[in-house]
Amino acid sequence: MNQFFNSFISFFFNNGFAFEMLICNILFTRALTRRKHFVWRALAGFAVFLAVCVAWSFFDTRYTFWDIPKYTMLVAFAAFIVLFCFDVKIMTALFCEVGAFATQHLAFRVGQVLNSALIINFNMSHNNWLYVATLPVIYALSYFLFARHLKENDLLRFNNYEIILLSIALMLISIVLG
Repeated sequence: MNQFFNSFISFFFNNGFAFEMLICNILFTRALTRRKHFVWRALAGFAVFLAVCVAWSFFDTRYTFWDIPKYTMLVAFAAFIVLFCFDVKIMTALFCEVGAFATQHLAFRVGQVLNSALIINFNMSHNNWLYVATLPVIYALSYFLFARHLKENDLLRFNNYEIILLSIALMLISIVLG
């Protein structure tokens, strides 16, 4: 039983990004019009996204050279899943995905900074529970500050290509500097 628990925890540790992105996508797509058979589409999309993340986890990609194409591909792929699940334009899907990615990345980095601060200042060992506790706080802040203000009509009429390009640039910068 203990080995099963350790394997379970290891799986989430190695592939937590997919689950974090699922939560962040829910935050940013809740106002969108769902397509027929939404639940099946969402389950299939998440299963494929998780499979891609699991496949990537076999490669050591802790270098910027690999991180840029990896996360760019994952964000683009997730945007296509949004298109598959919701009746939206591609720019709306990309906008929602960049917002979800930025939220996930912010939560990830805040968790790392807090963990590092505890290690440096209090000689504590690495603690994943602090990171896990940070996630809902950042997700809630992101929801209340940004995502809940997105209305379906605002997103469906969204055609500002400059903001999309700036969002993509911001995403790439956060990958490089993060």
